[in-house]
Amino acid sequence: MRAIALCSLLALAASCGSGEPPMTASELGALPGPRPDGAIAFASDRGGSSYEIYLMNPDGTGFTRLTKNTAWDDHPSWSPDGRQIAFHSDRDGNFEIYVMNANGTRETRLTHSSPFASTWPSWCGNEIAFGSTRDGTNGIYVANAIGTGEPRRIASGSFPAWSPTCEQVAFSRGGEIYVINADGTGETRLTDNTGTDAYPAWSPDGGRIAFTSYRDFNGEIYVINADGTGERRLTNDGSGGFGAPYDEFPSWSPSGQIVFTSTRAGGNAELYAMDVDGTGLVRLTTDAFNDSKPAWSGQCRGCGPPPH
Repeated sequence: MRAIALCSLLALAASCGSGEPPMTASELGALPGPRPDGAIAFASDRGGSSYEIYLMNPDGTGFTRLTKNTAWDDHPSWSPDGRQIAFHSDRDGNFEIYVMNANGTRETRLTHSSPFASTWPSWCGNEIAFGSTRDGTNGIYVANAIGTGEPRRIASGSFPAWSPTCEQVAFSRGGEIYVINADGTGETRLTDNTGTDAYPAWSPDGGRIAFTSYRDFNGEIYVINADGTGERRLTNDGSGGFGAPYDEFPSWSPSGQIVFTSTRAGGNAELYAMDVDGTGLVRLTTDAFNDSKPAWSGQCRGCGPPPH
């Protein structure tokens, strides 16, 4: 297993390079920390025309708005200690990766890719994987979470997702799901079909990967073993066609549930949770706006061995 920095270092990441003094011990202690049931960060346009980052309890209560601007803030990803959130935003003209405290304070820009884009952060240990076109093509990059050093490219593709131990990254390329070692070696293709597979999310035990597939033209949630075996469809929310409802953007809870986005109830995107076999469906949000890209905290990726 690769060496992992202490979580206390990650708690300081949002103040590094921001022109603000490091957080005091009392300030760190006042930030939201991990809870047994976690919390769900997500993107929503409920505050206006652009997407912003929000928090809610796993049962769909207790909404808190974290970002507030006219730009597009999207795809949150939790730090291992549950005290910070990475996300992408176009507030500076092009999409870049930002980090903020879990209460919305100390927003700090991590990447500098202009005029290209950096999106879809995934945090593990002391590193953040993200997708970027900075070299002219879609690539998977890994950067230090405190913004030091140059990001390293490990693969061609998009939508990276760390394994719980930070040893591998799942991603999408050419409409299929792949896995690669964190040093860029050992690339393995997991899916093989005529549809598009995207948005992988690794289970807390490291044994499975949930993803969205458009092989039936509408999006559905699938799960596959991390070695490419045992692929199963979890949702069945349309008969096909581009006008059908879609289920997208899965994220795992610490206990193994899956939260995802769906348009099954009227066309706008809402958040739902289900068991890993596709049963026990629960609707978490009910409003006239779009709630999407959920991220369930509490897994502490890179802070120790995966839970069993």
